[in-house]
Amino acid sequence: MAPVDDALAEVAKLEKELSRRRDDIQRHVDYYDGKQPLAFASEQYRDWFGDQYSGFADNWCAPVVDAMTERLRLMGVRPREATKVDSQLRQWWEESGAAADSPLAFGTMATSRRVFALVWDDGDDEGVPEVTFEDPRQAIVCYEAGSRRKRRSALKRWSDDEFDYATLYTPDFVWKFQRQRLGAAVGGLELPESTRASLAGWQPRQAAGDDAWPIPNPLGVVPMVEIQNRPKLLGQPLSEISGVIAMQDAINALWAYLFTAADFAALPQRVILGAQLPKIPVLNENGQKIGEKPLDLPDANVKRILNLEGPDAKIGQWDSANLDAFTGVIEKAANHIGNQTKTPLYYFASSIQNISGDTLKALDSGLVAKVGERMETSDEAIREIHRLMALVAGDETLARAVRGGTVIWADHEVRSEAQKVDALAKLKEIGFPFEYIAERYVGGDADELERLMRMYKAQIREDPLMMLAQREKQLDREAAQKGKDEVDPEDEGGEKKPPAKKKAEADEQ
Repeated sequence: MAPVDDALAEVAKLEKELSRRRDDIQRHVDYYDGKQPLAFASEQYRDWFGDQYSGFADNWCAPVVDAMTERLRLMGVRPREATKVDSQLRQWWEESGAAADSPLAFGTMATSRRVFALVWDDGDDEGVPEVTFEDPRQAIVCYEAGSRRKRRSALKRWSDDEFDYATLYTPDFVWKFQRQRLGAAVGGLELPESTRASLAGWQPRQAAGDDAWPIPNPLGVVPMVEIQNRPKLLGQPLSEISGVIAMQDAINALWAYLFTAADFAALPQRVILGAQLPKIPVLNENGQKIGEKPLDLPDANVKRILNLEGPDAKIGQWDSANLDAFTGVIEKAANHIGNQTKTPLYYFASSIQNISGDTLKALDSGLVAKVGERMETSDEAIREIHRLMALVAGDETLARAVRGGTVIWADHEVRSEAQKVDALAKLKEIGFPFEYIAERYVGGDADELERLMRMYKAQIREDPLMMLAQREKQLDREAAQKGKDEVDPEDEGGEKKPPAKKKAEADEQ
């Protein structure tokens, strides 16, 4: 089989799996966006009221995702045996837009189970790496059989109005293909994507700036990395809202019932007892009575006029529905979502007010633990992304150091400024270096740490007491050096003796 045939077979395999995943991913994305169908309602209810509430959703999926991802802030990677975040890697990370897009990537990861990062040369012939995050509806990574880490290939697949595009990444080559989009094909019927793929073949695609097809891969590894949310040893990773969707459906159904009950309660339901149904005469064009018809009760309600005949006639009224029963269940359901997802209840319960710092910390503990776990499970992928950046730049030494480095995240716990300063002051009291304390204060921000250290050193140099102490140290060093120079190298045993001792020995002789 020719290499291009192998590449097309790999494209077909990955595209099939990508198509299989898309419906599940789209469902989770829709729930995060608030596009939620009305579930847990009877067929009769849908027939009467379903369309009335089709655009409504009390969306609790978004807070579950946002509460976690807003605390995932990557500061960089500290290579093995280094003392701080590598500034060059951080610069590439920011210049490529990855720093700005990383919150979007973590949000996609939490919602859609996974997200992908593609690392490649930015095309300026300067060896500057570029990092782009890819949506899981358009990207997929294939692993070697039996491995969860060794990447065999990766595919990016997208479309425009005219063509489908595919780029296959392997350790040796980058294969680019395109094919004509068919849209409505047979008999005016819209064909499923799998059928369209079988009817239209892929053709080579050579983009602007490409010198060859396929493009040799100088990195020697697949340049796309998968970041999984809640990975498992066996099976697919989990979305943060996988277990929320069912309760979200129940909440939406309860709101629909509440709105329906409120609609009828706004116009109380009454019953007429002890009287015949009122009728009104039917007149012809000459004004003569030709019959009778029942009174239109809704019309009479609007006009607020109704005459009842009969000595025993009276009006009764049904009690309106108790809407508090619905709101109580809805609040309980929302609290269940918070408990199940370790999302603090102050995101859900409006009744929580004026809580103390200790209570806030207790409510926050579950989310802090969850975010910390997500950081740990993402560390390996983040290191691999930065390793690829170093490989693109041609720095293999840095790539090896990054592989065993430490990922630095911003502090994900909620602390006031006073609490943070108090904790750092205690570190100073027990002897921690100022630079370590400063690094903790700025949350691992390498640029801010460097700026702070320059300011600190300038302040030290300008301090009068510190200048005096430095001068005294300099004089002590000069005196010590002078005494060292006066030692006779031919003293017995090579012992270095101060001048005074040497003079006394000479006098005795």
